[in-house]
Amino acid sequence: MPPSRFLVARHPTRGRLWACIGELHHGTPGVGETRFGAYLKPFPTEDEARAALSLAGAEGIEAEIRPKRKSRRG
Repeated sequence: MPPSRFLVARHPTRGRLWACIGELHHGTPGVGETRFGAYLKPFPTEDEARAALSLAGAEGIEAEIRPKRKSRRG
C-alpha cells in the first residue's frame, strides 16, 4: 500500500484544513482540521479531495511538502 498523501489549505475562520488521499478502509471521506483527522477519512482521488476542500470554503489548496528523513545508517 503506497503512503498517504495530503492536501493543505487555509480557511478564513477555521484555520488550516487537511484532506488525505489514500485507501479508505471504513467510514466516509472527509476534510479534517488536523492532519490525523484527515488521515482517518481519506479520499480515493486527489480531485475529490480538492473538491471537498473547496466546498468547505478553503483557499490556496496545496500538496503537503514533507522534508525527506535522514537515513539512520552509517
